[in-house]
Amino acid sequence: MKKRICSILALVLIIAMALSISACGNSNASNDANKNDTSEASSSEKTDNTSNEGAGTDAAPVASGKDVLNVAITQDSGTLDPMFNIGWDCMYALRCIYEPLFDVDEDGNFVWVLATGIDYESPTKWIVHLREGVTFSNGNPFNADDVVFTINRANNRPGASDLLGDCDETQTKKIDDYTVEVNFTKYTVGMETGTWTSIYMFDAESFSEDKVTTETVGTGPYTLTSMVTNSVWTVDRRDDYWGEAPAIKTINFNVLSESTQRVNALETKTADFTTIPFQDVEYVEGMNDYNVIFHSNGYAKTLWFSFDPSSAFYNNVDARKAVSLAIDREAIVDIAYSGHADLSRFPFAGDKVDIKDSWLDQGVYGSGQDVEQAKALAESSGLAGTTIKIVNNGSADSQAVCELIQEDLRAIGVEVEIWTTDSGSWLAIIFDASQWDMAIDFSMGNSAVEALNRTNQIGGGMSYQRDDWEGSARFHELLEGAIGEPDEAVRAQATEEMLKIVEDNYMWLALCDIYDSYGVSKDLASAPFYKGTIPFFKFA
Repeated sequence: MKKRICSILALVLIIAMALSISACGNSNASNDANKNDTSEASSSEKTDNTSNEGAGTDAAPVASGKDVLNVAITQDSGTLDPMFNIGWDCMYALRCIYEPLFDVDEDGNFVWVLATGIDYESPTKWIVHLREGVTFSNGNPFNADDVVFTINRANNRPGASDLLGDCDETQTKKIDDYTVEVNFTKYTVGMETGTWTSIYMFDAESFSEDKVTTETVGTGPYTLTSMVTNSVWTVDRRDDYWGEAPAIKTINFNVLSESTQRVNALETKTADFTTIPFQDVEYVEGMNDYNVIFHSNGYAKTLWFSFDPSSAFYNNVDARKAVSLAIDREAIVDIAYSGHADLSRFPFAGDKVDIKDSWLDQGVYGSGQDVEQAKALAESSGLAGTTIKIVNNGSADSQAVCELIQEDLRAIGVEVEIWTTDSGSWLAIIFDASQWDMAIDFSMGNSAVEALNRTNQIGGGMSYQRDDWEGSARFHELLEGAIGEPDEAVRAQATEEMLKIVEDNYMWLALCDIYDSYGVSKDLASAPFYKGTIPFFKFA
């Protein structure tokens, strides 16, 4: 699968090079230097300020033959406020209007946008240098006041939680018009990227809490010209954009919530770019006018065990091991994902920046399915002859995974009741482990220690954090130290021990590393995938 992804992406990139339209945001030597952890930097080290996203020459962009780009998105939150859209794919449209200080490319390199670099004076203190000559769409200049204001609002959203939890907005201050001191209450692994790539800068002077939901003022290359809720958002190219002018004049972001609608939009050529479901990948690959590309967001489709005292798996390692050994993960890849996934080789997706070869293929991730051993463990653990409940969020692939697991467990004498929810009730159910025994969801995180921390907070309906389990005291001791440890070598040692505790106790089972799939018009060159979003204005 990975070879296939690489070859497809390589082809798309070759087309992009041929059209010579997008020269910004690529991985290079100076960006590699920026990949270093903040803990590795001293006050004398400064990130390279030469790489940036928007700055370019005065030359006109190379035309692609398309003045209008049609993008199909899946959902619309009903507000134009980017701080209440994080996690929604309508952020695609807002990223054309607003800009962050920086983004992060697929290789983990910083892509400078409104910032030009950061001095790390300590693990908890940044000196952020800002780009000069930038203006908002209303003509106001962008400066340090806007950054301080935006950070303060991120941690004081009306009726919502902080977006930059470890950032101390009360100690964040302007040094001069183009320099900001950002302070943190503590160092936490991953805070260098985290939510920062989705924190879009506001114009402090004109900002209105009443108007931000219906009007936009950003530094990006486009302005919003119309929005019909749950229908279409349209953005048009700015003539006065501070950076390189995008080739495409108008982008329509059409809300098509059903996967059949999005595939139909490709068939009728009313969409140039859209996500597509796994079951339709081969069909779209057969279309003459579209390529299919795959992208990893670091997700592994995961089976969570409830550790709630009401569950059959509470304090029952053999029961969890029986289930893990009974599951045919290769069948899940082949059937639920039509082969467009990779078997997980450790408890998370294998793209973690800190991954070590010694962490891979351990325990069940190396041995694979063993029905006879699973059957014996189901008998000895008391799981055989029982009925357990597995819940999913209603997506087609999650339902297919549940059905395959149901058949696998029936073979070892365990009945499975499948509970398919809707999107409105899913979050309330998944966070309450007393309602289910197993759940199909995903795990994520840029690094293994980040993923372990996220899992502890969310996975298993937060019952890993709330309820005692075998090895929990040592796991939480290690985790508490690792997430605040700036030294990479020390973190790695703690991470390895935590992974062994997880694997020995069969806390959850990563089934397969999954990829988002997209149908993309062959008329388009490539646009890079960033951590925060896909910058569609970089299409040629």
